This record gives sequence, structure tokens and C-alpha cells, in this order.
Amino acid sequence: MYKRENIFIVLLAIVSLISAVYITLKDEIKYTGVNLYFFNENTGKLEARREFIPKSRNKAEELKSILYELISGPSDERLESLFKPDVSVQFIAFGKGGEVFLSLNWAAVESLYRYPALAVESLVKSIMSNIKSVRAIKILIDGVEPVSTFGNIKLNRYFKSDIIEAEH
Repeated sequence: MYKRENIFIVLLAIVSLISAVYITLKDEIKYTGVNLYFFNENTGKLEARREFIPKSRNKAEELKSILYELISGPSDERLESLFKPDVSVQFIAFGKGGEVFLSLNWAAVESLYRYPALAVESLVKSIMSNIKSVRAIKILIDGVEPVSTFGNIKLNRYFKSDIIEAEH
């Protein structure tokens, strides 16, 4: 009889533990991990950092969350966002061929002066590494195709991850 009571207590403890883990993970399932590319001042290069965004079945919402986290900056103190905190996403549109039209406010232009190639690379890699259906990104400023050149980066074209890496 003594053994049965011990077995019952052990089973009850296991069930309680499994229930507690499930309840904890149930809340975690609402988030998904994404790789975002932030600037490392010590190396002068971009570094991938795993961050978490709310899970969404809507690609535009997922992309907005990725951009919000990218602009907000990393949770790692060694890394920094290349975008000023007042940069905002005005709208996102998806083309039929996997193109993304991304309109940012004017503050994005101000963010491009410091490290233009790295800022664009950070944006493009952060999007394309997480949303596999994206083939190219067109950056708009206040809804308009910019004609400005920042260093060797011209914003009046589509960006793909392989093109950005070749421009360094």
C-alpha cells in the first residue's frame, strides 16, 4: 500500500510538471524567432541576432514586426540598430513576383548617412532571411522612389541580398 501511494504521488508530480511546462510554452508559442542584422561597432560589420516577434499568418504584419524590432534595436548591448528610433513604416505592398515595396518616413534618409551600405544590407538581410517568399525589396521614402545616392548606394532600384554584399 505504501508503494502505491508513492507511485501516485510521483505520477501526480509528473502530471503537474507537464501541465506547468505546457502552460508556460503555450504563451511562448505566440512568438516566433527571427534573425535580425545589427551593427557591431567593434568589428564594423553586421551581426545576426535572434530576436522574437509576435507570430502572425499575415506577411505584412510579420514584416512590420521584423522592421519594428530592427529599428528598436537589439537586446544585446554589443550591437546597435543603424536606424534612428523615429524611423517608421508607412506602408508595405507585395508584388506578384516576390517584390516588397517598403515605404519608410523621412527619418530613414537621415539614418542612411552614417553607414548607407550597411543600413540597407541590415534591412534587406533581416527581411529576406526571415520571409523566404521575398525576392527583391524596393525602398520608398514617404511613398516615393528616392533619387538620392548615399555613398555607393542608390535607392532607386530593387535590392537583393547578393547585390548588397557585392557592394561593400
